[in-house]
Amino acid sequence: MGLGVALELITTARMIDAQEALRIGLVNRVLPPADLLPHCEKVAGEILSRGALAIRYAMDAAIRGLETDLTQGLEREAGHFGLLAATKDMHEGLKAFLEKRKPTFTGA
Repeated sequence: MGLGVALELITTARMIDAQEALRIGLVNRVLPPADLLPHCEKVAGEILSRGALAIRYAMDAAIRGLETDLTQGLEREAGHFGLLAATKDMHEGLKAFLEKRKPTFTGA
């Protein structure tokens, strides 16, 4: 959602429904209540199946990258990649990919 829409909602306290929240990008999905927990568990499982260090650095690059220009953002990503390249998890991920199996990440 853009800054203008965010400021409008903040300053007017206007209530919006789920479909409007989806349309403006305030939420990623709108689900029936019965589907919400299973969907969240599925997404959490997908995230947990990835390397924790890679997830941490990806989130850092995405969130902190919003505060910088493109050059600084790319430098942050390159730095994170360099740090990850020295981890056991990156080597496990590459090995698992080449062996066509699921990786077993340890956070190291």
